[in-house]
Amino acid sequence: MKWLALALFVLLAAGAAQAYPLYGGNGAVNCTVFGTVKDPSSSSGGPKTILTVDLSLIRVNASNTVPVSASFQLTDGNDRVFDASQDQSRDLEQGRRLISFQVPKETIARFLTVNPSAGDQFSIFFPELLNISNENVTLL
Repeated sequence: MKWLALALFVLLAAGAAQAYPLYGGNGAVNCTVFGTVKDPSSSSGGPKTILTVDLSLIRVNASNTVPVSASFQLTDGNDRVFDASQDQSRDLEQGRRLISFQVPKETIARFLTVNPSAGDQFSIFFPELLNISNENVTLL
């Protein structure tokens, strides 16, 4: 039975892993979302936690190396909007950054709105989540 649970987990995890990366853009700027992480240890027992989005934001015209500045908003399944938390976000390398949002623990991201300094704002939609379980494994 343990092998069956493990096999189910591997098959479902492989399907969920194919959802990333996600892409979006406005013709002047392209954004790639590599993944999201919700940090349960950041809540300190409170009702909120930190949801971090790993993304890349680059210009379509690759010869322009000036970094793109942008503001970010996360909208959840209940249409609540959360602004990026600047004090917990950080740059990883040129064009790639971790954007953090302080959200309620039960938040499931629906889409990310990017408002870049170049061009119009655009949104990147997250895929619908699977909620599959048996008596041994629960995948969300």
